[in-house]
Amino acid sequence: MSEQQHWAFFLIGKPYAYGGEGPDEFNCWGLVRWVFRNVFSIEMPLIRVGLVGEAQEEEIRSVTRLSGWRPTPDARPCDRAIVLMWRPSGRQSGLALVVNGGLFVLHAIEDVGVVLTPYAELWLFSFSRLTHWRKA
Repeated sequence: MSEQQHWAFFLIGKPYAYGGEGPDEFNCWGLVRWVFRNVFSIEMPLIRVGLVGEAQEEEIRSVTRLSGWRPTPDARPCDRAIVLMWRPSGRQSGLALVVNGGLFVLHAIEDVGVVLTPYAELWLFSFSRLTHWRKA
């Protein structure tokens, strides 16, 4: 599949919106949910976006575990893994994808919108810690 044909490229540039669940605007978890539902036919639970700090992290962990996802010890995520990312301004979720042999993270970021970032360049967004989750 060429880069131009990969489904993720049709989402790049969509705007970020608080509560955005797609298909025209997204927040970070709304993007993950939309992709799983519309591309992979997997329903993902709703996570309350807007919680801060530990409350947000616990919400993500609780909902993710209840839906059968588990953290992995892998240094790098596999294709279709959920990536939880921490930075000083808060936590964010994204989706790991292999595109043309490279590892990327599809995510929606405030004031930027939907981007497909090479995994090795996530530090450019000030992400200091990453965890990877996959279906158990």
